[in-house]
Amino acid sequence: EDRTIDLNWKTTIVDQSNNQIKSIGFNISTFQQKIDSAFSVVNAVYKIKVNITDTDNFSVHYFPFEVINSPPQIVISPINTIIITPDDRGVKRSSESVKITLNVTDIEDSSPSNVDVKLKIEDTNGVEEQLFFTNNGDGSYEIKFNISASKPMGWYDLTIIAEDQNGGTAEHSDYLIVENNPPEILGYYINNMSTENNISIGYGLDLVFTFNISDVEELEGLGFIKVCLLNSENKWYNVSNRYSENGSITIRTVDLIGGKWLVYIFVIDADGAEIGLDIG
Repeated sequence: EDRTIDLNWKTTIVDQSNNQIKSIGFNISTFQQKIDSAFSVVNAVYKIKVNITDTDNFSVHYFPFEVINSPPQIVISPINTIIITPDDRGVKRSSESVKITLNVTDIEDSSPSNVDVKLKIEDTNGVEEQLFFTNNGDGSYEIKFNISASKPMGWYDLTIIAEDQNGGTAEHSDYLIVENNPPEILGYYINNMSTENNISIGYGLDLVFTFNISDVEELEGLGFIKVCLLNSENKWYNVSNRYSENGSITIRTVDLIGGKWLVYIFVIDADGAEIGLDIG
């Protein structure tokens, strides 16, 4: 007796607790199922459940499959939506800021707030620092920071890491060129007299140079200050000292030939950057 005409089956999909999440239908031989929000747990095993009956019998068969996490995507194409300012990647320590904005998508989650984005910064010495982007709640993220004066100059590796709630990650690599911020000579005095105009000093008196110097990377970063005098015969007289905030340089006029001298002031910071000023 041919009993196949009495064979029926119902196909469903169940979760890890054998709870039905999808009803596929009756007596279906093939089907396609989109992995949508009903599959709320990722990196987990689901089962196609088939209940088969005929006139006298009943059986259940399971066909397992795994739903794996799809990591978030840092949006780069069709145009680069990662914007780093300054766009030439060059930034001066202490005084200039770096701003990065980007967009992240996650096909498994309609809420962008469920993706965290962080920035790993590695300096030229291999020292790492980790910062977190601000989540704007619309899929866009931004961060603003600067490089402290105590950090080394040179090439910095940037790694942007987006991570969803299921541990899926996406990365993007970039870089910065950290530059020195040289000191600035705001002015100086000779024997407490302004040097905005030519000055005259009697022979036999000492020339006492005091200085007003600014360094956004902190005065402790200054190395040396140098006074160079040049007369009409192209002869130089040079004196340099380690910089101190209240320090001065004294030159005896008896060590100089009488006449007109041009004055040049140089400041050298701890990174070797030199800035000069002259008053004539």
